[in-house]
Order: sequence, then structure tokens, then C-alpha cells
Amino acid sequence: MAEESHPSHLSPSELGTKDYWETFYARTLTHISTKHAPNNPNEETTRADSDAESVDDDDDPGTSWFSEHNAPDKVLQFLTSEDFPLAPCNTVPAGIKHPSILDLGTGNGSMLALLRKRGGFRGVMVGVDYSARSVELARELRLSIDRCTA
Repeated sequence: MAEESHPSHLSPSELGTKDYWETFYARTLTHISTKHAPNNPNEETTRADSDAESVDDDDDPGTSWFSEHNAPDKVLQFLTSEDFPLAPCNTVPAGIKHPSILDLGTGNGSMLALLRKRGGFRGVMVGVDYSARSVELARELRLSIDRCTA
């Protein structure tokens, strides 16, 4: 009965379930924790292992899923344009307090990272997601960035 109330173009999808995202982010967290684990000196590394690792490198947990449509850059361009009153160019020189950003449905936090790194935003940033694993992943990715830049 619930499916009948949805227009055909809004049919329920597995991607719309919290269980799907909890499982997805749990797998991603496991993946990055094994990639960052110290190597076992007793294990031999073969060319096949190296090839498999290079494939894993393409599956970057910090990647934006919307980059094929250039969405992150479009959002960044809008939020940093002179026409946007809260853009860094309109707040920092004028001595106005840095704007805070709330990212609803933050996923892996890639948009917040982009705004911080390339957008010049320095205010408080908060990412919210209904998947606790998503928030855990975003925090882990942020810590790994901090470790790399420290």
C-alpha cells in the first residue's frame, strides 16, 4: 500500500534506508582502518597485492559521490562568490564574525572539507547525518587529514 502512494519516479529504493547507509559506512570504516593498520612484516607483498591496493586507492572514502556532475565545485563557487553575502571575501575583510556552516546529510563530510580547504571558510562547521556511521567516518577522515598536515 505504501508503494502505491508514491509516484513511479519516487519509488522506494534501498538507498533510502538507514540500514543501507549504516552498512555502507561500516564497510568503509573497516576498509580505511585496514589500510591504515601497520603492515605485518611476516606477510609477503606480491604484485597482485600491489595491484589490488591500487584498485582500493580509487575507492577513496573521502570522495564526493556528486563530483561526476561537478556539484561540489558548483556549490563552492556559489558560496565563495562575491554575490553571496556570507562568502569569506565579504566577511573576513569587514571584520564580521566568520559564518557557521551546518551540513545536513553530511555523508563523509567531503563538502565541509572542501569549504574549509579551498573555500576559505574558517567558522564553526557541523556535519549532521542520520547515520551514526557516517558521522564516525567523517570524523575519522578529518583526523587522518589532520595527521597528514601536522
